[in-house]
Amino acid sequence: MKKLKIFINICLLVFLAIACKDKSVEPDTSVKEITGFSFQGLGNAAIDRFKHTIFINVPDGTDLSKLIPSISLSANASVSPVSGVAQDFSKPVSYTVTSKDGSTQQYKVFVQLENSDIVFIGSSNGKLYAVYALTGQKKWEAGTAGYILGSPTLNDGLVYIGSNDRKLYAFSASTGEKKWDFSIDPDPGTDAGINSTPMVTDGIIYFGGTNKLYALDALTGEKKWSFSAAGFVRSSPTVSNGLVYFGDGFGKCYALNAKNGTKIWEFTSGAAIVSNPCISGGLVYVTSTDQKIYALDARTGLKTWEFATKGFIESSPGFLNNTLFAGSTDGSLYALDALSGSKKWEFKTFGNLNWITSSPLVQGNMLYVNANNGSLYGLDNSTGLKKWEMILSKPSDGDFSSPALVNDMLFVGSIDFKLYALDAGTGAQIWSFTSGGTIYSSPCVLGKNGKVYHAGISGLQQ
Repeated sequence: MKKLKIFINICLLVFLAIACKDKSVEPDTSVKEITGFSFQGLGNAAIDRFKHTIFINVPDGTDLSKLIPSISLSANASVSPVSGVAQDFSKPVSYTVTSKDGSTQQYKVFVQLENSDIVFIGSSNGKLYAVYALTGQKKWEAGTAGYILGSPTLNDGLVYIGSNDRKLYAFSASTGEKKWDFSIDPDPGTDAGINSTPMVTDGIIYFGGTNKLYALDALTGEKKWSFSAAGFVRSSPTVSNGLVYFGDGFGKCYALNAKNGTKIWEFTSGAAIVSNPCISGGLVYVTSTDQKIYALDARTGLKTWEFATKGFIESSPGFLNNTLFAGSTDGSLYALDALSGSKKWEFKTFGNLNWITSSPLVQGNMLYVNANNGSLYGLDNSTGLKKWEMILSKPSDGDFSSPALVNDMLFVGSIDFKLYALDAGTGAQIWSFTSGGTIYSSPCVLGKNGKVYHAGISGLQQ
């Protein structure tokens, strides 16, 4: 009897061992992964198995329309389209991987030329990011010692950004290497740094810091001159016909000689001016936190007309076809006749914190504007009719980022730490890039053709 029990126990152990062995080698029929992706002679891709995205950079000049990929898969999986078949990678291509049990997983492949459009944007974590426009993949990042509220600009291979550490930085646009920095004069009355978006023209970079406007050599950072305003200068300057225009915290709009900083005239509104002026047809258009939009004679500063809204205005005005566009914290986007100031139409946003503090971008027959209710709007700029609305984030009192447009793609930052790329025709999200802080900054884009694209907040957009 004892021997029989021993024999039975041995049989059970053998059976369990065989069962466990069989189970351990049984393949998982649900696995459906792309494990490798490459183009012959062009390097391997970076595969994100969590987001199911694939990124690959190829040399400039590569014909993206007929690349042939080599695709490796997990065991017993198949893919469609199949490996070894040419595809048009000038736009994202989707691949569907099917496992042995029939379940599927979609991967999206992004291929970009090494010399491609690059989006630059600052973040409250003190960093400037360079991101590939097609895919949202980070090219490089560069750090400052303070948070960034202003927006970058580009000129001759350099990207410029101001920081709350009281410095203006110049970085290589291709590598992020710092070329120089310039420290503004200390102001005992405030700890504010540089929130103004710089403007570059004729080799000179203009920007505001504390209560001064500065002009530097754009290549070296050497100071040419500075002008002391009555209040803080958060306004981004605009240069036109040899004059530089900007506003200050005491409600003044100034016109200075762009070469030497000599004051030509000043105009006083009822409250702080934090927007950048718009110049067209011999008139300077400027908004104020006194709830008004002003049209001034560009040579004399004399007021031509004013238009009152029901909220303070931080939005910089946009201009197209003799129409002026500006948003207000009353939740409306206004279109005004540029010569008379009469209202053509008004678009009203809704929801909590439906202020408009960002600046509109007007291109073609469309107008794009970001609102504090968390939505980005695409409007018909001749009628104000809404074409689309895309909800990007929760309502906030800090959505200052203004959109930039390149090749039918819109780029805009958000308080949720993200830079978004949207389809300009529909508002559909193409990708998002997550920075390390809130994005108050507006994007600036360097096209692969060398052209620079600005948001409405920049004086270079005028």
